Amino acid sequence: MLANAEVATFFRSEERLDQALLETAWNLHQVGIVRPQLGLYTHDRQVHANSVAAHIFDLALNEEGLSTGDQLVLTFAAQVSSIRGDRAPNATALGRRLPAACARPTREPGMVSLELGCSLLSLDRGRTARLLRDLADQSAAVDVGATRAWPA
Repeated sequence: MLANAEVATFFRSEERLDQALLETAWNLHQVGIVRPQLGLYTHDRQVHANSVAAHIFDLALNEEGLSTGDQLVLTFAAQVSSIRGDRAPNATALGRRLPAACARPTREPGMVSLELGCSLLSLDRGRTARLLRDLADQSAAVDVGATRAWPA
C-alpha cells in the first residue's frame, strides 16, 4: 500500500490514498506516542513507528480537496510523529505548507487550537507570535463586548 501511494504521488495520480494505509498511520502514531514508562515498545520501535506514520500523513496531505480541518489534523499528527521520529526539520517544512491562520476562537476553537499547535511545532516564532497577538486581540474584543452586554 505504501509503495502504491509513493508511486501515485510521484506520478501525480488522481488515485486516492488507501484508507487502510491511513488507518495504519494512525495505529503507528499511537504506538509512537505511548509513554515510554509503560514499557510496551522499545525506543527504536517507537521512533521507527513515528517516522513511518509521519511519512504516510505527509502523503495524505498531498491529496486534493482536503478540508482545512482535515489538513490541520493531518499536519499536526505528521509534525508530532516527525519530531518523535527524529525528523524535526520535517515538522517545520510541514508547517510552512499551511495557509495563514484564519480561524476565530468564538466560532472555531478547535481549529484555532490546531493552527496554534501546528505553528508551535513548526518552530516558526514569527508566525506563532503573530497568531498569538491576533488571538489576544480577538479575545480582548470578546471580553469588551461581553462587558458591554452585561452592565454591572
